[in-house]
Amino acid sequence: KGGWAGMRVILGFVSAVLLWAGVAHAQAPSVGDHADLVALHDELREYMLPEFTAGVVMDSGARIGDVYSDALMAQKLAGLGAFERRLAAMPVKTWSRAEQVDLLAVKSILNGYRFNLEVLRPWKRDPGFYLDPLMAVAFAEVTGSKADPEKLRARLQQVPPLLASARANLTEVAGDFADLALHNL
Repeated sequence: KGGWAGMRVILGFVSAVLLWAGVAHAQAPSVGDHADLVALHDELREYMLPEFTAGVVMDSGARIGDVYSDALMAQKLAGLGAFERRLAAMPVKTWSRAEQVDLLAVKSILNGYRFNLEVLRPWKRDPGFYLDPLMAVAFAEVTGSKADPEKLRARLQQVPPLLASARANLTEVAGDFADLALHNL
């Protein structure tokens, strides 16, 4: 009889602890809610600037004045893991469909950055990456209402460093990218 009484006390205690833990968990603020996803998205975009903005991913062009180097790109690639771990830890099963779609959109942006850094590597392989911003300077408004001489002067001063960066980085040029860059000239 004494053994069963002690067992009942232990089972009662364990049940109370489990009940308390369930209530405490339900009342705890959720970690990884939709607001956290939006914040992660903003942090990711800020983290990748200026290296791979939406324009770079879509247009495959460098930005006048930005620096592109193997060391910087390797650092950016290494940092993507922290964003991936944060995304993976989010409790998306409890989210609405719209919020889950937002998560997939952020994952696709992150995957796009990783693909650019690991596979495409346009700063090393694509002359058009450097040509696109140079063409924008070459065809800038010099007269008329849209002309901004100070802005043009600043952009022209950035051309030599961009060309130096292209010379230093374009070490694995893909033939089709070179043909396309020549065609665009």
